Amino acid sequence: MKTFLAALLILLPQIAYSQNLSDRTARNDLNVREPFMLKLPIDRESYYEKPIPASSFVEGKAVYILPEEHFGVSVRLYKRRIRSLSYERNVKGADVEFKFSRWEKGDGKTRMLLVIKNRLNRTLQLRALMAVPMGRQLYQTSIIPVQPGIESFEDWPHPIVGLVLHDLKLKGSRRHIGRKGRLPISADQVAAMSKAVGGRGAETMNDSINQLCLPSVN
Repeated sequence: MKTFLAALLILLPQIAYSQNLSDRTARNDLNVREPFMLKLPIDRESYYEKPIPASSFVEGKAVYILPEEHFGVSVRLYKRRIRSLSYERNVKGADVEFKFSRWEKGDGKTRMLLVIKNRLNRTLQLRALMAVPMGRQLYQTSIIPVQPGIESFEDWPHPIVGLVLHDLKLKGSRRHIGRKGRLPISADQVAAMSKAVGGRGAETMNDSINQLCLPSVN
């Protein structure tokens, strides 16, 4: 885990949001996220904004997913264990499908939803790290195991600017050892997000993206 985090922090952070990101992703045949503008609403008056350069969806055995992205990965196995992952534009043909989206209740505050569809014939286990507005570090968050042929739903009651999904394993392989459970984001922290941006895009919140690092594209 220390090695993973060290490698993660070496790269420059690249996270993003766009209303038409799903359409743009669907047109992309390569493992390349095109440059675009992050604009993530926090509530009805406040939002987070940041220009984003090109980056990869999948790097090594990690999946980097941003709000409103929808894509899949193909899994290569070796001796019944996951050996490698590759980006798959055609979600219907992917072994595992990911969809990460923003939604809101009547109060206008942003919530996040991650849908994972497992088309493999064994239960999928994975771990996740998240970056949030005003966060100065990556937070570990729990992801429930996904049964074969089933969709799972993970919901968070606060904005998330990006997720790193890693340590993907199939049930029956060596169990990963680590802290379980979602690291809570308090109501005070959520309120601070809105107060910090003051109804505008806030460059003062740059530190919130300094820990989540998408692989750059040469």
